[in-house]
Amino acid sequence: MIDCELVASDAVDADFWRLYDGAFPAEEREPREVILGAARSGAGVLARAHEGGRTVALASAHQLLDPEALFLVYLAVAPELRGRGVGKRLFEFTCGNWSQVIWEVDLPERAGDDLERARRLRRVRFFEHTGGRPLAHPYAQPPLGPELPPVPMLLMARPQPDARLTERLVRAIYFEKYGRQNRIPEATLHALLEAHGPAHSR
Repeated sequence: MIDCELVASDAVDADFWRLYDGAFPAEEREPREVILGAARSGAGVLARAHEGGRTVALASAHQLLDPEALFLVYLAVAPELRGRGVGKRLFEFTCGNWSQVIWEVDLPERAGDDLERARRLRRVRFFEHTGGRPLAHPYAQPPLGPELPPVPMLLMARPQPDARLTERLVRAIYFEKYGRQNRIPEATLHALLEAHGPAHSR
C-alpha cells in the first residue's frame, strides 16, 4: 500500500535523493542543502509517497508570502509507478489545501529529440489532469549554480491567475524562493525579470 506523508529535513532518506537525482537534469537540480535548509526554516515543504518504507515519489515546495501561494518546486515518481495515480495523489497531498499553486515545467519545444519532447508533453498533460493550466507569461528558472545558465521554462498554475497576479507570483518565486533560499544575487533576478517581463512578451 502506498501512503503519503510530510518529511522532516532530518528524515529524508537515500531513496528520496536517488529519485531526485534520477528525475531532474543537472541544470534543474538544487543543491540538497538548499532543499533541506528551506524545510528547516519552515519556508519549505517536503513530502513523499512510500511503499513498505521505501520512498517511491517525492515533492518539494516553497510557501510564498506575497502573494500567498505554494510554489511546487519538484514532483517526481519512481519510473515503475508512473501512470498509476501516485503522482496525482502526492500532488493533492502536498498542494490540495492551497488556494493558489504554481510550478515550473520543462518546455516541450526545447526538447533535444522526439522522445524527450513526448516526455515533456506527458508531464504537461499530467499537470493539466490535476487542474493546472499553462501560463502565457515568459519565464526562466534562475541559474542554480555558478556555471549554469538560466533555463527557459513553462509556468503552470491552479487556478489560473490573471496577468497581474502572475507577475506578482513570478516576483515572489524569484526573490522569496530563489533569492532568499538559493542566494541568487538580486541583480541576476532583476535582469531575468526585465528580460522576461510583460514588455518582453509584447
